[in-house]
Amino acid sequence: MKKTVYKSLLAVAFASALAGGCKDFEEINKDPNQIGEDAVQIEYLVNTSMYEAQQNPHIAERIFVYMWGAASRFHTYGIAATCSNSDSYNTDYASLDYLGKWLTSANQAVLIGQERIAAGTDKETDNNWVQIARIWRAYLLTEMSDYFGSVPDMTTAYQGELPKYQSATAAYKWCISELADAVTKLDEEVTMPSDESKLDQFYQGNAAKWKKYANSLRMRLAMRLVNADASYARTQFEAAVSDPAGYISSSADNTRYPEGGGWDASTGVMTRTWNSMMMSQTAANLMLGLGSVSPVDIAGIQGTAFYGASNTDWQTNMKDPNSYLGLYMPDQLSDKTNVANAQYQFNYIPSNIDPRAYVTYSAIGLDTDANFYTFGIKKNDGESDASFAWRKRNMEQAFVLTNKDPQTGAALQTPDSIHFRGRYNFFHDLNGSTGDKGSLFAINGYGRFVTTLANQFRTNDNNRIFFASWESYFLIAEAAHYGWSVPMSAQVAYEKGIDESLAYWGLSSVAATYKASTSYNRVGTSVAFTHTAEATPVTLTVETFNPADGATFTKTTYEGKPSNYDVTAMGTKTVTYNYPQGAYTTNNDVLTKIITQKWIAQMPYLPLEAWNDYRRLNLPFFENPLREIAIPDMTWYTDPSKFSAENVMARAKYPSSLSLNNQAGYEQAVAALGSGAGDQVNTPINWAKNATNKQ
Repeated sequence: MKKTVYKSLLAVAFASALAGGCKDFEEINKDPNQIGEDAVQIEYLVNTSMYEAQQNPHIAERIFVYMWGAASRFHTYGIAATCSNSDSYNTDYASLDYLGKWLTSANQAVLIGQERIAAGTDKETDNNWVQIARIWRAYLLTEMSDYFGSVPDMTTAYQGELPKYQSATAAYKWCISELADAVTKLDEEVTMPSDESKLDQFYQGNAAKWKKYANSLRMRLAMRLVNADASYARTQFEAAVSDPAGYISSSADNTRYPEGGGWDASTGVMTRTWNSMMMSQTAANLMLGLGSVSPVDIAGIQGTAFYGASNTDWQTNMKDPNSYLGLYMPDQLSDKTNVANAQYQFNYIPSNIDPRAYVTYSAIGLDTDANFYTFGIKKNDGESDASFAWRKRNMEQAFVLTNKDPQTGAALQTPDSIHFRGRYNFFHDLNGSTGDKGSLFAINGYGRFVTTLANQFRTNDNNRIFFASWESYFLIAEAAHYGWSVPMSAQVAYEKGIDESLAYWGLSSVAATYKASTSYNRVGTSVAFTHTAEATPVTLTVETFNPADGATFTKTTYEGKPSNYDVTAMGTKTVTYNYPQGAYTTNNDVLTKIITQKWIAQMPYLPLEAWNDYRRLNLPFFENPLREIAIPDMTWYTDPSKFSAENVMARAKYPSSLSLNNQAGYEQAVAALGSGAGDQVNTPINWAKNATNKQ
């Protein structure tokens, strides 16, 4: 059999820019196992690509957490939330240690396998491995494109010369054709031996399931092009959803990869203990008041924060978001954004909230919450009653409020520093710049009392999801909404998507109540499909620290010595809450409902896809970052009260090494972005340019 040199996609794309020099470039042209091509087993190449693409803790923290998670607003822990770019992260990700290796391995599996098939030297399972590699390669290429934009043209990437760059739309069309063809060539009659099937961590060599994944991925990519090429998008979507091989319609067919411990690629992508991943204001606004489900309704469901809770304190510390706005903190929280609740924190357990909130996040201060990420309020072995009582008081009075002018130090009110209850709240974090105000609000060091990602996603006992059944149904719901030919109505698909998501987390018992709810969340969206009335301003109760509203404070002592001021009673008053406006004048139409539910369902494992949806539709509602002071990486952002699509990061910039080492390729890649705006974080990807055209 003839020998062929297989160049890495990233190597020929970025040339020596990412490889480091000519010598390194030649090295990566060799077989990855440093053995003859005849001895290469393509199933090991596929396995390597899938395994490495799970992202080890180094690259997962930099890309999955800091970039995708922050850009999607799944949490506030990351630089992408304020449109910042990290050249070192991008260089790392695109290098031959990471994305370059994943793509190279998948591509070599395809090319070596196809050559063997053509020569008649293949074994029985090689054809299916080639098709699996093609499907996986299509996913990886779109992952690259979704992050950077333009990518190398795969039809020219292996001809011994530097490839041409193509737009994201062109790359998507190539991937869609690859997926469609791979489905026709997968052979369900072929059974893989166990030593091979175990190398496929997704589907153990099951050709029928790979066909479903390919069709579902084809649906995803086709829908991404709805604004770039609507006719093509419709044709491809309808072909994929009607393919006899089917799509991912139940959780049994979800594309998932089992997490493992240690420090390797199978380690969970959200397991670094120092990554707090606090709940974002976006998540709080989308879930508070949504669905008419109380924590009491899910307390008997294993896996939720309230399962097994023996005490009843938390039940007496609940308030309804439909009547209560939160704790008003104007001196400590900025209002320089476009939501009316920016200066409020929900300082109780919400009695009406999307039930998935208490699967994804912990219940603050609930001793029995098995998924509580940080310290619970429990007596330590050998601890004295007095010590525990004092520590418990400090933990329960966890928040420190400083009422001093940040410039002069003068007291804004008396007392000038107080502690107040941190236990039983649904506090969130806000993206952006807080200026001096950010220093006036602190959390007691005994425990972290803002709402953070639940512990179950930090322990390597879960599965990383790449595509799930709920996404298929939300895609079908969107397609039906556009009038495309699909197998069910928009309402049926929408409700099926909700059912699949709730069932995945064991919440099916509240599905009927949830789907019938006409209760609005903080941005004016409800769940019930036929309830499309827009929310109008509402009068809500708030609590304040203002003595004029009835707030009182008590000086506490410990061991006979004066201690801190504690809040004895909050003041109360009422305010008019106005629902926000983003890209559109409506917040409760059908498309907004579909994408809001899809965003919630994708949390926490699919931040890239949630970010993609926002970039193509400006949905669901994302508030502007706080702008108490100017944000250095958002020079265009001057009016925080007004919506702008630019206020959410559009893409990552290419690694600087590309322009330094391959200027012609860099210029071609930037030109292929298509907007003329250059290599900037606010330059829209080709398929996202018409994102404010709600259909």
